[in-house]
Amino acid sequence: MSSLIDQATIQVRRDTASNWTSNDPVLNQGEWGLETDTLRYKIGDGSTVWASLAYADASEKITGSTDQIAKAWVNFNGTGTVAIRGSFNVSSISDIGTGIYQVNITNAMDDTNYIAVFSGGDSSTNQGRIMSTGATPTTSTYTVKTSDHAGNFEDWAYCNLVIYG
Repeated sequence: MSSLIDQATIQVRRDTASNWTSNDPVLNQGEWGLETDTLRYKIGDGSTVWASLAYADASEKITGSTDQIAKAWVNFNGTGTVAIRGSFNVSSISDIGTGIYQVNITNAMDDTNYIAVFSGGDSSTNQGRIMSTGATPTTSTYTVKTSDHAGNFEDWAYCNLVIYG
């Protein structure tokens, strides 16, 4: 059976702007560095020192390998009538049944060799949660199954999926 995950934490490397400048570190490829006093950030490439990295800006086109960039993501409520809270390159969510959701991708993936990362849960209990792929991925859909710690399918209030590839 899959391992149980109650909570995951992602930490971003952080320091003040002056400390970043004086230490001038090299961030790993894809590693984020946040200036805690300016709330500006940079993303490392594995070889460029901090002072030479450009600040990341959502209004600018991201360059580099597109395999390192999320091709689709969605945050949705899977209880009752499924509702998307926010998304990129996801046209809709199909509610297949209790605890089974099909994510419909707007612009198809190049192939089915992509990586999908899913997280979520329900605030009503602190019991363990299990999530798994529900079907063979296609270039235009990805199915997720959610269940309680005993493996019984259940709808989750907080569902998040990110696809890279």
